[in-house]
Amino acid sequence: TPKAQLLLGKILGTFDDKLGLLARQVLCDVLAGSNDAPLKRALLETGLCQDVTLAVEDGMIQPFMMLRLHNIEDENAAKLEQVVRTCAEKLVAEGIEKDRLVASINRFIFNLQQMKEPQGLIRGLNCMNSWLYDGDPMQYLHFEDCSAGLRAMAENGGFEPLLKEMLVEEAGLCKLHVLPSETYGADLREAENARLAKEKQAMHDKKLAEIAEEFAALSQWQQTPDSAEQLATLPKLDISEISPDPVLCETFEEIFDGVTILRHKAASNGIVHLSAYFRLTDCALEDLSKLATLSQLLGVLPTKAKDATALQNAIKTWLGELKFAVEVNPKLGEKAQCTPLLAVHCSVLKENISKAEELIFEILTSTDFSQSDRILEIVKQQETEQQQIGMMNGHLLAFLSAQSHFSAAGAAQAATRGIGYIQWLHTLSKNFEAELPGFVTLVENTLKNAVCKNRMVLSYTEDGHSDASAFLARFAQGTKVADTCSYTTSLPQKLGIRIPAQVSYASLATSLDIPYEGTARLLSNVLSLAYLWNEVRVKGGAYGAGMRISRNGGLFTYSYRDPSPANSLNVYRSMADCVRSMAEAGQDITGFIISTIAETEPLEDAARMGQTADADWFFGWSKEQAVAERQQLLNATPEDLAKWCASLESLKADAGLCVVGYADALAACEAEDLTIWDI
Repeated sequence: TPKAQLLLGKILGTFDDKLGLLARQVLCDVLAGSNDAPLKRALLETGLCQDVTLAVEDGMIQPFMMLRLHNIEDENAAKLEQVVRTCAEKLVAEGIEKDRLVASINRFIFNLQQMKEPQGLIRGLNCMNSWLYDGDPMQYLHFEDCSAGLRAMAENGGFEPLLKEMLVEEAGLCKLHVLPSETYGADLREAENARLAKEKQAMHDKKLAEIAEEFAALSQWQQTPDSAEQLATLPKLDISEISPDPVLCETFEEIFDGVTILRHKAASNGIVHLSAYFRLTDCALEDLSKLATLSQLLGVLPTKAKDATALQNAIKTWLGELKFAVEVNPKLGEKAQCTPLLAVHCSVLKENISKAEELIFEILTSTDFSQSDRILEIVKQQETEQQQIGMMNGHLLAFLSAQSHFSAAGAAQAATRGIGYIQWLHTLSKNFEAELPGFVTLVENTLKNAVCKNRMVLSYTEDGHSDASAFLARFAQGTKVADTCSYTTSLPQKLGIRIPAQVSYASLATSLDIPYEGTARLLSNVLSLAYLWNEVRVKGGAYGAGMRISRNGGLFTYSYRDPSPANSLNVYRSMADCVRSMAEAGQDITGFIISTIAETEPLEDAARMGQTADADWFFGWSKEQAVAERQQLLNATPEDLAKWCASLESLKADAGLCVVGYADALAACEAEDLTIWDI
């Protein structure tokens, strides 16, 4: 597969052209926001590139645009540049379709209205977009004045001059060719080792002794706890200031036409957050990996009534957000059972709810899977994207693999979000003609059987009360399936995933040997902040590290961008000793209790609040259990943490293990007897 990239960039003026910058962001979406956007479609149809992204980078004194052509042969760069220019010239001459502009403007304005959390932090950062450069700090806090301006530009031909400036005119255009190399990582390490050897050889004995002394002093400082006087200088809350009652998004359950409807009251600013879930408990584990591809196909492929362009325009015109996913929910106290779901998440202005319901039903029941060329495009793009995620966020890949051995949910999550999903994308991409018929049959049959009232749970998060009757009337009754099912992974228990990168990620996972309670969550916070941070991040040089314990009894560790994963694995195995020492010393854990409680109540926007409450409902987590967890946290003592040491000890023998890293890093873990796979 070609691996080169071509980047075309250009400065777009200065920070204070607010309307112009927003208009260019809209233009980027119009040109390349989907596979059927005009510029992206023109480039993909050449067969010379695999993917295209176009974006405005702002928040600086001189914002710039960046067009990136992914996975090309470098000798085709000039041809692709000409395609860009020809397409842009045609759009400038003939005009950009107003329907596309209006759809993208509507989506853009909706996103400005529905600010995600943490809103305070986002607004603070928005202030800096102008304030840092002696501009008005309020400039990027209010966008009401831009709505009319963007619509006027769409009506009066205001976008075409911007397009000409960005992609037709050569003046100020910067070109960057990024070329692949199979030896680049090894070359970098070899050069660095040679540099260090040369530096050391040039040093006299006295200088080497000084460096050794400095290193010893640093190590001593790292291992010396802060004094009581130093700790006393830090501001902190008193435990009495923490409410004994958790903050919850309450769920009100009702049954209508045989369908469970979950309702959550939230300040939603006139937006309805609608989620529909369809049980997939009759699907085999390998089929879940295949069905996970639906998240990229639904809403992108055409339907029987709309081509891909018309569908995208309708979605952007009427809906604020629309996402499809295969999600997996564990079941409280039942590690061998879980509930896989086809989930639809939609955010829409209240007055457009009927349009949203119409589009959701149309996509779920009449998506056209006959366009094999479009499916192959999407699969190859997703294959590359998932590989990039595995390299940039390999800790996710590592802990999903490591914990897959201890619960049905873990097995299913690794299959739908981890290495199992990546392997399926490789298989489909490399053997497309052979695999496609079976894949299409699977997704069509699954949608036909699963999208019905008997498998459905509907959820609304809003400040009003939407009527579900018209939406539910669209669906057939269908056939019921079990609420839960069981899965077992076939992944190696000790897995190494080789990646072409300069960093690594390491994870160990196990299962609690006694039922979960709030002190288990406290334990993960204590070890993450008081032990793993120091041992793996500060001393080991990783960018980050932590441990998490789920309410269903799963325990996993992870390191992030780790130069020494073999060392991190040994640190994980010593966590029980750390906990015993803390318990014996009676260390004050008040700060850890407060920070753990803070973790249980993150800032969430209305959409996320509703989805979290939905997940709790599927899991079986009640208000009473949340209150009990809060009490367990508030009353926790260092001695309470020691009860989890047996679970921590199991990391030494029966753990799931995964290291994601480059070849030399995996070789350094030779003692772990890893089964090595390539990403």
